[in-house]
Amino acid sequence: MPATSIWPGLTHLDRGFAADYAGDQLDHLFPGAVSDELIRDGVLAAAGIATRMRGCVCELRRSECAFRVDCDRGRYWAKCEEYGLPIELSRAQVQRYRFNWRAWADGMRRKNALGGAGPVLGVGVVHVGSAAVGPYEYSLVIVAPGCERATDVVVPEPARLGGRFVVALHLGVPAEGLPVDALLPLDAIHADLRTIDPAVIELAISGSVRAIAAGRANAEGRVWGGPTITAKQAAPGLGHSSASALLKALRPDRCGPEDPQHVLRKGGPGRTRSGRFYSEAVDHVVALIASAGKQFKKDAAKRHEEIRAAKAAAAPPDPTAAERRFIQALSRKERRPG
Repeated sequence: MPATSIWPGLTHLDRGFAADYAGDQLDHLFPGAVSDELIRDGVLAAAGIATRMRGCVCELRRSECAFRVDCDRGRYWAKCEEYGLPIELSRAQVQRYRFNWRAWADGMRRKNALGGAGPVLGVGVVHVGSAAVGPYEYSLVIVAPGCERATDVVVPEPARLGGRFVVALHLGVPAEGLPVDALLPLDAIHADLRTIDPAVIELAISGSVRAIAAGRANAEGRVWGGPTITAKQAAPGLGHSSASALLKALRPDRCGPEDPQHVLRKGGPGRTRSGRFYSEAVDHVVALIASAGKQFKKDAAKRHEEIRAAKAAAAPPDPTAAERRFIQALSRKERRPG
């Protein structure tokens, strides 16, 4: 179930960060005037006029119904199959927009001054870019709605280069065990849907540092034993796409003491002499990464409640606002040279 947030348009995305919206939905899905900017920047790309639509246009409101859309001299009509009467529709009702995740991620890179490789699409996650807060380097990734288990997500390899902290903005319900170092709630993103306050990221990283340091000290001094697994079996839970990617990330020159996976490095206490992984050590690292975001989520709970209260107290959206903004956006586009 999507997270309750002030940005419901983002929680409608699928695991591939794709979604289609109707023009008259934009006022609700992207509150305020943000949809105008998203249209102008190509994040909400025009996807043509619907020729057939689901739903019922008459008072019966049957959800299983569908109807054809016709255009006559610039006016749009839906013929009700129940009564056979044409019902006029607005341009906003029939206009379709498609979410362009790459344009959105590019905007986030600019707004947050991120560098490095990106945007890179993984499995259920987009690596946006990397930066630093104080002494800590981090990578910002976005996790798609519907990713509720660690196996739903494979973080792109560039996100972990250099032992960076992986900070994730989760668009759905934050799940335990995701292969990231810290989780940001959806309300961490500003009203432009691109900017994230550096102080929020710093808070998430500081909680991650404390949790990882405590867990790492325990892991290094522990004598691991019991069942072992191969690199291929360990890779998905640790957020790597393959055994070779995991082994590459765990080379001593890449997996320094600050990395939560340090116990699993080549020659480390979490590995056998033959190089297999102790399953308990793998589970420990997965739990260590997941626990880093728990304290931050507790600190963010109060902010969630405040935002929900503010949303409940806000005036209902103007039903004509989306259509008016769409017409304004079209006018600006027509006036644009070339």
